[in-house]
Amino acid sequence: MVINRNYTWLWVGRTVSTLGDVVFDTTVLLWVATVLLAGRPSAPLVSGAVLAVVAGTVVLVGPVAGALVDRWPDKRRTMLSADLLRAGLIGALTLVAALPDGTVPLPVLLGLIGVLVAASTAVAQFFNAARFVLLGDVVPADLRGRAAGYHQAVVASAALVGPPLAGPLLFAAGPQWALAANAASFLVSYAAIRAVRVAPTATVPAPRRKPSWGREYLAGFRFVARDRILRAVLLTRTVAVVGAGAVTALDVYFVAENLRAEPRIWFGVLSAALGLGALAGGLVGGRCADRYGPARVYAAAVLANGALLLGYSRADAIGPALVLAFCESLTVGVLASAAMPLFQRRVPRDHQGRVSSVLTLSYHLPALVSASLAGLLVSTVLRDPHLAVAGVHLGRIDTVFGAAALLVLAAGCYAARALRTADTPPRTPPN
Repeated sequence: MVINRNYTWLWVGRTVSTLGDVVFDTTVLLWVATVLLAGRPSAPLVSGAVLAVVAGTVVLVGPVAGALVDRWPDKRRTMLSADLLRAGLIGALTLVAALPDGTVPLPVLLGLIGVLVAASTAVAQFFNAARFVLLGDVVPADLRGRAAGYHQAVVASAALVGPPLAGPLLFAAGPQWALAANAASFLVSYAAIRAVRVAPTATVPAPRRKPSWGREYLAGFRFVARDRILRAVLLTRTVAVVGAGAVTALDVYFVAENLRAEPRIWFGVLSAALGLGALAGGLVGGRCADRYGPARVYAAAVLANGALLLGYSRADAIGPALVLAFCESLTVGVLASAAMPLFQRRVPRDHQGRVSSVLTLSYHLPALVSASLAGLLVSTVLRDPHLAVAGVHLGRIDTVFGAAALLVLAAGCYAARALRTADTPPRTPPN
């Protein structure tokens, strides 16, 4: 078993459903771009719209989902309901995909895909918020870093394995089979979560007073803003995500322009190095957080991430870039693993759903903005730079990467200062 019986079942369900999600996301993008809209100039626009629908749904639904989950006493039931709903939604899309070509007009089919993707993403926000709270119920405090590390390893593994599975499954068997695999993954997750046995004291009755949804919506933000430690973690984590978003958006161009390598060969290898680094970081980071303290490990990881990203921005050959990319991604896995136990330690259980939604927003929104801004900068202001600082030549891609690295380094210095006492247990007043 992993940590304990209940966590093992949560981990099994999370592993299967996460892999199914990655296969689903890749399948939808490939299906739209290479099958439904093959050769049409509108394909990139529609693909971008699908991604925007996902991001927009997270931003709009996440805080509301967190507030509702905090009020619902049975987190396990929330997760079970969410899995059944997602299985039904993806199952409906599977049936549509299995119809003969032309049965559903293309505009209707694209609209249906957008609606079902948005609905599934919305339901996922309830599942994720409830899971965050339930993890705190079933994992002892001194093992929460390890639990967060295992979660990070699952996400990294799915990112490595999912896309190579989705392509062959789509083109060899058709989109309906890839979609059916995702629907089935939610049923497996449902069965695993049903095996979780939560002690009666792990649920708290929902308050009887009538909720004010304006206050509930902002409660998670206010709670984080008022806590010095949580505020520092959220701010520095957001800056690290901004750096990662810029790299994600521009890495394929960095391979060609700065590393002078063939993207068709080396971009996939570089992506694999990033995935392996995140996987290793999750496994190592969680154990280090439990042993040395999550705040200390988190601050060190942010500083290391900024330094490695700065080194990566100056790489001019594929070999050193692969090593730096692996190490930089490893630090991302470490800081992600150390952040969760810090939040679970400092956030009361009746606010954890809302705060988990804040964490979700602090990942998706900065990543989206960063990727969009980076693409805009290199296409306009930095389209043809000829800069030299202290004898160092700056190109358009490495300038963006370097600026992001300096921001992360500054955030790391702030984290080291703001979190220096966060691992120290509070003093017990004398009798």
